[in-house]
Formats: sequence, C-alpha cells, structure tokens
Amino acid sequence: MRTYFLPLIFVAGIVLDLLSVLAWARPALVAPIAALLVLAIAVAAFRDIRAGVAVVLLELLWGSHGRLVAVSIGGVSWSLRMGIFVAVCAATAWHLRHSAVRQQLWAALRSHPARWPALVWGGTVVVALAVGAMRHAPGAVFQDGNAWAFLALTPAFLLALGCTQRHASGDGGDRGRWLSCVLLTGALYLIARTYALLFLFTHNLGGFWLALYQWVRDTRLGEITVFPGGFPRIFLPSMVWLFPALLLAAERIAHASPRNDKEVSRRGISPHAAVFGGSIAVLLVSLSRSFWVGLAALGGVAFLVVFLARLPSVCLSNVLAKHSWRILFDTHIAWRVMVRGGGAVIGALLIAMALVKLPYPAPLTTAGFGATFAARFQQDEAVGNRWQQIAPLTEAILRHPILGSGFGAAVTYHSKDPRTLAAFPDGNFTTMAFEWGFLDDLLERGILGLAAEFWLLGALILYGLRRTHRVPFLPALSLALLAFVLIHTTSPYLNHPLGLGLVMVMFAGIATPYGGTKTIAA
Repeated sequence: MRTYFLPLIFVAGIVLDLLSVLAWARPALVAPIAALLVLAIAVAAFRDIRAGVAVVLLELLWGSHGRLVAVSIGGVSWSLRMGIFVAVCAATAWHLRHSAVRQQLWAALRSHPARWPALVWGGTVVVALAVGAMRHAPGAVFQDGNAWAFLALTPAFLLALGCTQRHASGDGGDRGRWLSCVLLTGALYLIARTYALLFLFTHNLGGFWLALYQWVRDTRLGEITVFPGGFPRIFLPSMVWLFPALLLAAERIAHASPRNDKEVSRRGISPHAAVFGGSIAVLLVSLSRSFWVGLAALGGVAFLVVFLARLPSVCLSNVLAKHSWRILFDTHIAWRVMVRGGGAVIGALLIAMALVKLPYPAPLTTAGFGATFAARFQQDEAVGNRWQQIAPLTEAILRHPILGSGFGAAVTYHSKDPRTLAAFPDGNFTTMAFEWGFLDDLLERGILGLAAEFWLLGALILYGLRRTHRVPFLPALSLALLAFVLIHTTSPYLNHPLGLGLVMVMFAGIATPYGGTKTIAA
C-alpha cells in the first residue's frame, strides 16, 4: 500500500464527514458545500478519469445511501452521489472527444469476454423499465429503477482501468494498482470511523450522542440500534465493501516477501494486516447476519483450499497447471494468511472490546460481545419480516413469471415490526423494496432477468479467477463478488449502487487492456 495514500484519503474522509455534519447542522450551508464538493470532483475527473472513479469508489465506501450531503433544488433532493455521478459522466464524455479514445473503448467492449451476458443482462433491465412504464405510475418506476442508472458509469471504469499513462509513482506498468490502493485505504478509514462510532455510542457524552444519532439517521449513513444491556449495533450498508478490502489485503499478505516483512516489523503492524483484521472485526461487530453468512462462506472457501491442497490424490499441480489462480492452493501461502490474518483479527477485536470497556467517560453498556452475538442468533422482528414477505412476493412473481412486473411493482405484506406498526397500525405494509434480493429481481425482471443476472455474475467470477496475469487483484474481487451474491439473497445489494459498483469494477478489470500510447488524462 503506497504510504502517501494513507494520509491523503484519511484527510479526505475526515473532511467529508465534517462537511456532512456542518451541512446537516446548518441547512443554509448545504448548497455551497455541495457545489464546492462537486466542482472539486469534476475538476479532478476532467483532469484524470481515474480520480473520478476513485471518488466514486470512496463515496460507496463511506456514503452508504449516498446522502452525506443532499440539497433540495426545485423540490427535488439531489444527493452527493448524484452530483458525483453527473460530474464523472460529464468527464467521461470530455475524454471521449478524442477519436482514438473512442476507438479504444469500442475495441475493449467489442472484445470483452463477458460482452454477451452483459448485453443480455442490460437488455432485461431495459425491458423492466419499459414494462414498468406501461403498468405503473411514472414516479414509482423512477423511484424503483433509478439505481440502475449508476451503470452509466461503466465507460468511466473501462477508461480508468484501461489507461496507459505512467504515474510519477512509477506504477503505470501494474494495471489497476491505484484502484486496490484506493479500496484498501478507503476501507481503513471506514474501519476507523466505525471504531469511533462504537466508542461514542457506548460512553456517556451528555446529549452529544443524540445529535450524532440523528445525523447518522438523517443522512441515511446507517442504523444505530441499542440492544439489551446498552450495546449499540453500528450498521452501515457500505460495510459490504469491506469484503473486497479484506480479500485484497489477504492477497497482499499472501504475496508479502521476507524483505517486506522486515520493513513491516520495523514500522509496526502492516496496513494490509490492519485492513484484514479490522474488516473482519467490523463485519462481526456490525451484528449483520447477512454479513456473517458472507464471512462464513469465505471461511469455508479458505478451509477447502487448504484441505484440497493437502490431498495428493487430487493431483492439483496437474489439474490447475493451466490456471493462473493455482497460487490460491499453495499451502504455505494459505497458512501465512491464516496465521498473520488471524492475529490481526484477534488484535482488532481486542481493540474494539477495549473501546467499549474504557472507563472514561462512563460506559453506557453492561452487555458483553458474547451475549450480544448470541442474541443476534435468535429470531427477531427483522427475521420475521423477511419470512412474512415470501408468500406475497411469490404470488406477485407468478402473475408475470417470464418478463416480470417491471420497475415500480409493489407488494403488500403483513408486518410485525414495531417500527412498521407505529406507522401502519393494521400491520399491512406496501413497498417496492424487499430484503430477499433475488426474489425482488424475479418480481421486476422475471425468470429471464434472473437467468441473465446469474449468467453475468458467473462469467465475471470465472473470468476474474482466470485472468490474474493482467490484473493481479482480480481473484480477490471475484471472491468478493461471490460474497455479494450470497449476501444479496437476504439483503439486496446487487440492485443498488453498492453492488453495481463492484460489478462494474469486475467488468472493467477483465476487459482486454487498451493498446497504443494514447493517454486519457489531460
């Protein structure tokens, strides 16, 4: 990890959070703050499209629903994510003014190994938009389907990962290294922010935590839920991006050389180990059962790798000789990641426990981690809500099983969640958003849409595992995408910018690198 990325991205994260708090506390300052941020992002993206894509990824890491700064114009709420989207799209169009760049982009799309599944998948999204426009109100269609407009950033990702300019840092020959550095350092700030929130919500700071809680809720940054015993659940949807970060960190740990190890021992803990351990600790402390399923699946993959590598009868050296991802089955590398990564996880969890138990200011919680984790395995209102959705969703899906009901389709189900009952005393709740991600996809795009989605996701994962000779970190992101697929089953992410962002990264990563010497940076 390039050391100069750490202070730069940390400062950017702190400034963004402070500006968000300032805009929330002083609504009169929202417009100038939003304009300043979008203008700065636009200038950076027009200069170098990689900077624009880096900002997109950092905002996904830090912004959850993208409303850290939101301004109302003409009765329409414009979020920071929307401003970044417009700025980066405009910058992409500016870079495409060069005919050579347009030809390179077209060549990358035309020769892309996953072009057909991507085209079919995109076609099902267009069909869902058309079907929704015929069956539902325009406002509902826009509200339900606007997240898919995020895919318009795909050319920007292709340009950024296909850029041939050499940096002053000398890493131009390693395609995409800047992207892994952005993800790793951005994740490190997300971990630090989560630890800070954990400390603030477990100690008596007067009325400060009330304002902090309101800021988190109003900006839709996440959810703060207090469990019996006063233990707070700090859940930020953007934590899902810690899966790519921890796998990238594991890849860096696996390829650490003895020379690098000596340098790390002189400096202290490796930043890659900090990201790995901190990511797992935060995903555990988030108390999200969907995240736990993703972690368990990745742990199962790691165990399978080590187990298969020790079976001589499998003859892995011969079976995997033609695959560049065979290094995953190296027993020594697997144990290196487990030992060093396991130590980092234990250290990160001990830090979290120390933050909760610090005697000053006076702690507000009497519950421990063990009791709180055990409570999450019990069925609660959220789990009951999910089960209550299945029957009405299935009935609605069967009305239009092939092409789906389109964007804007709503289903009514009976909820027992106290928060829902407070607004709807009869318990009947009508919504277009559902926790069952793939059932939601079936409702909107039907069997054809879901089949196209599995085709594309499978192609991206398989191509990512096979093409490590071009983008070294793709196997890690392929496994992260697999975790996203599992999480999407019970918590929708792949129909949201948080999931679509990783799909675009994978799509751009496995594209054939551009030829020639034309640079897309101004």
